[in-house]
Amino acid sequence: HACAMVWESLLEEEEHAVAKRDKAPQFLSTHPQSEGRAENLRALAESYGYPGRQGFVDRHALALSSQYLNFMEDQIDTNRYGRTEFMLDRHESLGVRPGLVEFFRGEMYRQRAEEGDAELARSAYERAVESGECPSACYRNLGYIQLKAKDLAAAQENFRRYLDAEPEATDREMIEFYLAEEP
Repeated sequence: HACAMVWESLLEEEEHAVAKRDKAPQFLSTHPQSEGRAENLRALAESYGYPGRQGFVDRHALALSSQYLNFMEDQIDTNRYGRTEFMLDRHESLGVRPGLVEFFRGEMYRQRAEEGDAELARSAYERAVESGECPSACYRNLGYIQLKAKDLAAAQENFRRYLDAEPEATDREMIEFYLAEEP
């Protein structure tokens, strides 16, 4: 069932992508189409009596957690926001840590930068911070959004939290510049 679910997930993600692929990636050109592959894998799994979705979901969430930061940084860089949003919703339902999901939701909105996205990013970052388990970059990025919104006191608080979490941050000098400003 796991193989079929992976292919079904890929199909669902592609349905939600705003920018559709014109053709399948090169490495899939010699393979059956995804729809047929998912159906064949599901039928094969059922013929062997493999367990259903829950076991897969638990294993998938565990595997995803260990590489989530790298995986989602790469996904955000694809600029495929519809697909990314769908994936984040799925990850939330799989039980991926809320602080990570909300951080990357904020990253998606920040990078997309459409009308209203700055506020959506801010809200997502705030939810990530409230979860108590966000990446340190969340404090910095929330601080930048607050700085742009002319909320210097809140921005400085988040910049301090960022530097506390990342004492060797490569952007430390720039952050300290913002901390030195008078509210």
